[in-house]
Amino acid sequence: MNRKVVYVVAVVALMALGCIGVKWIRQQAVVAAQNAPWRQLAKKDEQRLLEAYQKRQQHVQVAVTGRVIKLLPDHENRPRHQRFLIEVGNGMTLQVAHNLDLAPRVPGLEYGNQISAAGEYSWNEQGGVLLWTHRDKEGQHPDGWLEFNGVRYQ
Repeated sequence: MNRKVVYVVAVVALMALGCIGVKWIRQQAVVAAQNAPWRQLAKKDEQRLLEAYQKRQQHVQVAVTGRVIKLLPDHENRPRHQRFLIEVGNGMTLQVAHNLDLAPRVPGLEYGNQISAAGEYSWNEQGGVLLWTHRDKEGQHPDGWLEFNGVRYQ
């Protein structure tokens, strides 16, 4: 057999095996992520979030996972906030207002990205807003966070 043909066949075979390996690794990461304790909490809290919206409640601690559907301009008056809209698994739309004076900005956030968030939900007619996505330095309020691409921002 021609050496070039053997080389091409070997390269194609290795590429196919590499793709299978990458696919398997990604599947394992998804399974592990789905079983993470905070993701289980997020699923339970989607129901709590829906009830808080229906009852027009304020100051409800939740942890949710959603998809970014719109990036909003930062709120520049103190306290400054990074703002964006997410759609959570139950179909609700929620604004996230992440305090940039108390926590680092989530870099590289784009439309369609998946993000998880824990904080304090407050009702409004547009679906509500999630605040306190950071640590409370005084220890008087439950800590919140944002998690994006495996990094937690608080």
